[in-house]
Amino acid sequence: MLTTDEISLETHLSWWDKAMEDLSYRMFIVEREGVPISVTYYMGVARGDAAWWGFYLTDQGLETQADLLDVWAHVETAGIIYPFKYMNVKSIFCEVRTENTSVLSWHKRFGFEVLPQEVSANTKNYDLVVKGLSRERYSTLLQRGLYKRGAKVDFQCHPFDD
Repeated sequence: MLTTDEISLETHLSWWDKAMEDLSYRMFIVEREGVPISVTYYMGVARGDAAWWGFYLTDQGLETQADLLDVWAHVETAGIIYPFKYMNVKSIFCEVRTENTSVLSWHKRFGFEVLPQEVSANTKNYDLVVKGLSRERYSTLLQRGLYKRGAKVDFQCHPFDD
């Protein structure tokens, strides 16, 4: 999240209507054992090219650090697998605030590499690290078993995806 500005309900509903019709945008509720744990989204989706992604985790039902790490790994794995498997993109990108070292480390564990800041226009206004994961790197890491949690994920495809 780049800003914490509060928006009106009217502004939010207007944004929601546009987002649901936008072919370059996807949003999902990720569940674990029937419990919503995350909102995961993709922006700037260009089939056969790339997408930007991110997610917001719930703070509900996370009693221990182990619970948090399990949910985080579930959401990260699902968020990585979906665009390569169903949106047919070549790369996924994300932005992380520079001071958010735990998220930067987490994305690195899942195969993301640091990209030049010029990849994102947002780096002009915010202190961000831009990361990316290519289809080739994803495929290599998938074969090595990094995304094995993905076997437990039941994807409900967005109507725009295969």
